Amino acid sequence: SSGINAEYGVIDSNGGVKDTESLKAALSTILSDDRPVNTNGIGYFTALERNTWAGVRVKLEQDNKAALSTIDEAIFVLCMDDISTPDARDGRKNTLGGEGYNR
Repeated sequence: SSGINAEYGVIDSNGGVKDTESLKAALSTILSDDRPVNTNGIGYFTALERNTWAGVRVKLEQDNKAALSTIDEAIFVLCMDDISTPDARDGRKNTLGGEGYNR
């Protein structure tokens, strides 16, 4: 599941929050996903200076408006890293930037 993007709607058809078992099943499915890592993510761009990133985003929206909208409208984004770090400093470095492509 490393480096993939997945979407899961937490609101059911009645407007309520889906039950815990449904959420667990969705996470299990995501963790077992064996698609290849997408190394063309937008994470690299989000580290740019704010105005530069804004210009890049405008260009990305031309072909990726739906994907960006999904991210913008998300209740939260969950990164399920499976990396082990030797100390807290390396852990923070991974949390803030990771491989870059998947942030």
